[in-house]
Order: sequence, then structure tokens, then C-alpha cells
Amino acid sequence: MTERYFQRGQGRVFLQEYGPHPKNCYNYQGCARVEGMEEPLGDITEMQCPDPSVYDEFIVVDEIKGAGGPVTTTMVAKFGMVNPILSLRCPFDIAVHFGKCKDPSDFNGGWEKGIVFTRARLTSRALSELTALDEADRAEILVTGAISARKFYEVDPIAFAEKARPEITGEVVAVVICDTPSCGDCEEVSDGCQKVYAICMPSVILSPGLPSEVVWTEDGGITFDEADIHTLDPLSPQEYPLDAACVCDMLVVIGSDDALHYAYLADVTAWTEVGVGFVALGSPNAIWSVDCRHTWIVGDDGYIYFTDDPTAGVVVQDTGAAASLHDLNDVHFIDTLRGIAVGELNTIVVTENGGVTWVGLTTGPHAGAELLACWMLTDNIWFVGDDAGQLWYTLDKGATWTEKAIPIAVPNDITEIVFYENGFGWLAVVDGDNHGHILRTRDGGCTWYVLPEDTGTLTVNDQINSIAPCDQNTIWAGGLDDDGADGILVLGS
Repeated sequence: MTERYFQRGQGRVFLQEYGPHPKNCYNYQGCARVEGMEEPLGDITEMQCPDPSVYDEFIVVDEIKGAGGPVTTTMVAKFGMVNPILSLRCPFDIAVHFGKCKDPSDFNGGWEKGIVFTRARLTSRALSELTALDEADRAEILVTGAISARKFYEVDPIAFAEKARPEITGEVVAVVICDTPSCGDCEEVSDGCQKVYAICMPSVILSPGLPSEVVWTEDGGITFDEADIHTLDPLSPQEYPLDAACVCDMLVVIGSDDALHYAYLADVTAWTEVGVGFVALGSPNAIWSVDCRHTWIVGDDGYIYFTDDPTAGVVVQDTGAAASLHDLNDVHFIDTLRGIAVGELNTIVVTENGGVTWVGLTTGPHAGAELLACWMLTDNIWFVGDDAGQLWYTLDKGATWTEKAIPIAVPNDITEIVFYENGFGWLAVVDGDNHGHILRTRDGGCTWYVLPEDTGTLTVNDQINSIAPCDQNTIWAGGLDDDGADGILVLGS
């Protein structure tokens, strides 16, 4: 395919005051342009030692990378009745869209390529000549703002491709990416999207008694392998996986047998079962890991568990008192201190001290509803999805809630909410016909739209259970195929 190149005239500018936010959307800047960008990446300094073979010569033994710097650019606009450059005080985001045949003022649908500057601040601003002395001085007035941004992102449309069809025979309950970018200094070269693991239920369309499986790729989805999770007993009664997380160098799966199961990433065919700390009434349902030493698991009757070493089991942080003994379905932590969990009967519990204490909110978003998914975007801004297909957000740590409309005609369940960073997020929704959809937001949840953006469609399915973002343009997702029996795994990129 011939490469596409964009021109300046095909670019348009959008501004989101205060940055990613479910209430303040991007605004089209009709008479503005963004000028060139610069991002210092740090100079390279050679580390030398005397050449052991030749006098007065030196060899390079290593190199030192210098500190980088903020992204800088300039925004120029015509002076008019409304002048954001002159009024901006807080951090903001800028999106520059490029396209050719679409509506350039349509933020969600009118673009083919994007660049986003996040956490931007004005470092200086200026106005050109304000008045004229004579006819020759007649000219437009320009407002110029010098901008320093924390990061910038290239944004591309997402299209889907189904993966691992021969290997995926059971419903996918969790997809996790256990990879980090590497230039090959300490491990294999990777863009951070190569090692992906799908946890699958036992197949219900093949012979009975088959075990649960892990299906994985180490090359970004070119090839796949599969292995039984042999510590989950497929018989009498059948045990099955519920959720999974990457914890340091391990893949950790929680199961219906009131235990966790782990395998080291170096060999995900060798599994170990650990039931230490789990309580029969508090069977686990969901897991979230912040880092090697901070992992939380929530379960039935409001039980909340913590582990700093999955190989040693878990400890109980809350026996269900905070959740009033209601089952908990999902958990998310924004760091090692602040987290939320949600469950049946409009239950939300929160902690601000890493789970030393958990507190149940008196005000949930939807009385009587079962809350299925949650995400902390910031300390104050949270999202929650329920079994009525309604998406809710709070700007004040759950004191008040607002419903956010989504473009699904008859939504049923919201099964997953996940963000990458800086406002890039995805939503899994089941509609009234029991078909699963994936929605995307690029503005912190202010607007959502159905994927794919590019050509093609999402493979027809009954439900998407799990979404794992690798970056702002790449996600893996898994769930239940449209036959209601086997699984589905897709790559969106």
C-alpha cells in the first residue's frame, strides 16, 4: 500500500481545558494552528577506557544517556471574542487531527491520524500589534502561546483481527500483557506488546472434563502456544479460572476452587496452586496488581484479600463488613494506597491507605443495580459500569454520581472499563441482542464511540470479558464467541 503523507492544510486543532475529564470535552479551535514540536531525548555520552592493545588510544565500553526534557510547541490563534490562550491557567491537552475526506470538526469521527499533547502548560503568551496607525497597518491580530507539555502521543484508528482461533476453545475470562519495552540490553527486544496471555475456561463444546487453558504469544500475535492449567481440576466438581494478573515475573490466576494458581513467565506450563488465606465464604472474583508487592483480590460476601507474595498465599484485609457482605465483582487501584471495589446491590468500597481500612460508600450510582466494572481515573474521578448497561462517573470520590450516555441502542451489561493513560480508554458493553462491543474514548471519558474506527468489524461475539491495552493504539480483548460456548481473542491495532 502506498504511504499516506499529510499536509498542513489537512490539520485541525482541538483543545481540552483541564485535560482528560468526563465532563469537559475537547473544543474545536476553528482559527488556530499548532506549530512545530521539539522533544529533547537526552544526549549520549560515551564511557571510555584505555585501549589494551594500543597506547594513547581508547575504546568505548558503555554509554550514558542524558536527561530528556519536556515537549515544546507553540499555538497560534486569531484574536477574537473568545481567546483560550489568554485565559488558560491550568494544565490542558491539545489534539491535532489530520484527514482528507471526513468532517474535520468531528472529534470522534473526522480524523485519520492524530497527535496529542498532554498535561500542557503555557510558558509565555504574546499578542501581535493591536492597533493600526494608517491604512497600511491593517492586519489580523494573532495570539501566540508557548507550550510545554509532559508527553505527546501519535493516535491511530483501531481495526480488529481475530487471533488464535485454533487454540481458543473455551471462553476467555482474562487477557493480560506481561511485557515491557526493551532495546535488548537485558532481555529480548520488545515494543512492550509481544507477550500476551489469554486465560480460557474449559471448553463446553468439546469432550467433557477438559481442563482450563492458557493461550499465549511471545511475538505479538504471530504465533501462539497453549497449555493446560493443570492445578485447576476439570472434574468433580469442575474448577475454572475467574481472573488473572501479571505479578512481577509470574502469571497469577484466581480460580473457583478458592485458591490462586501461579506460573513463572519463563514456563507457563508449570503451575502451582496456593490456597493459603482464602475463606470459603469469600470465593475470589477479581484481581488487580499494582506491582510485585501489592496485589488485591476481591470476592463473595465482600471479602478483600491482599498479597505481597502470591507464592505464599493471601491475607484477609476485610471480612465483608465494608461491603455489608455483598459480593464484589471488580477492583482497581490507581497506586499502592488508593483503590475501589464494586459489587452487587450498588456496593462500592474504597481505601486510601492500601487496604488497612476499607469504607463502604453511602451513595452508589444506581440503587439496586449490580456493579460489574470500575476504574479510578484520578484520585477524585472514578468510572463504574452496571448490569443495566449504564456508565457512571463521579468527580468527588463518590459523593455524587452522573450517568454518561454511550452510543449503544439497548445496552445490557458493562463488563469492563480500562484506561491506558492520559485519557485513552476502552469499554466493553453487551447490547440487548447479547452481542459484545468495544468502545473507545480519547478524552478521559467525555465521549465514547464504538470501534472499529478503521475498515472492517469486530468479530461477532456474545460478550467481551477482558480488555488489555498495550498503548494508546493497541489493545487485546477476549470473551465469549457468538455460539455461547467457545472463546474469542482479538487484537485491536
